[in-house]
Amino acid sequence: MAHEVHISYSRIHISDSAIIVLSKMYEHDFDYILYDVPKTNVSYTDSLKVRFFNQFSVSINGVNVDFSVDSITVYDEMYWVYVYAELPKKPTVISISNQIMCNLFEDQKNLCVVSYGKKEEGYILDCENKKIHVTL
Repeated sequence: MAHEVHISYSRIHISDSAIIVLSKMYEHDFDYILYDVPKTNVSYTDSLKVRFFNQFSVSINGVNVDFSVDSITVYDEMYWVYVYAELPKKPTVISISNQIMCNLFEDQKNLCVVSYGKKEEGYILDCENKKIHVTL
């Protein structure tokens, strides 16, 4: 199904010992990134992971986070990507780079909601403003 809005949504929850990310993006849009991999191919999910992490990254206290993928599902015409990582020490600064689909759509918007404890902030990233740095 075609649509006029190019948007992704990521909720990033940080605790003192872990980080959990839920990212949602339109299935139709993200499938463009995987144009060269048939959906019936066993490596489709692996390709989706690789291309997702090529466009979305997080660092905590200046160290890149090595996420594990909990699940990737399709619901309501959107990919739901759940990832998590244990943190070796209490976070003080988080940096997020979100370039999801900016190579395809110049009007792409990537919404990021960052929560830590009772604090929650929302950010709108686009193809020119791709990174944020948040002091926790």
